Order: sequence, then structure tokens, then C-alpha cells
Amino acid sequence: YQIQSYSGHCAQSIEHYERDFSRVVYFYTAGKSARDIRVLTNQSEKVIKEYINLYKNYIKNPDYKEPLKRMLERFYSYLEDEGNKKNFSGHPILSRGEVQQ
Repeated sequence: YQIQSYSGHCAQSIEHYERDFSRVVYFYTAGKSARDIRVLTNQSEKVIKEYINLYKNYIKNPDYKEPLKRMLERFYSYLEDEGNKKNFSGHPILSRGEVQQ
């Protein structure tokens, strides 16, 4: 609710942004190229670069490490619910329980 009041966006929009950010970060940390991420996520290269830069900046701050991990774990849980566990198991962020820089 804090994000809603601060940003002026509805909960559905915030969830959409979080999901898109998580998808980009997920594929980025898995070693995918920006071009591959664009195809996999249907996001523009500009948005992909912005999300990657946000990730790189926030991962350096210890205050954001755990929230980032929780956000990415929610995305991973979504993948498991969709039956994609086999395709994404062994991911560098979640397989060792830590967020990669």
C-alpha cells in the first residue's frame, strides 16, 4: 500500500511492473542477452536496460537484497505453479538462496 500511495498506481499496475522487472532480472542473471530477453519478455530494449540498471543499483544496497530476493522468489513460485519448474531449475539467483550481482 505504501507503493500505491507513493506512486499513484493501482495494485494491479504495481504487480504488472514487478512481474516484468522480475522476468527481466531472472533472464539477465541467467546469462541471457538483451536481445534474448526482449524476445522472451516482449519488453523494449529501453525498458530492459532500465530494469537491469535498477537491479544493478539496488543489489549493491544491503537494505534491498532481501526484498529483491523475495520478489524473485515470488516469480519463481509463479513459474512452478505454471508447471515450468523443469525449465528454470538451477537458476543462479534462487538455487543457492542468494541474489547475484
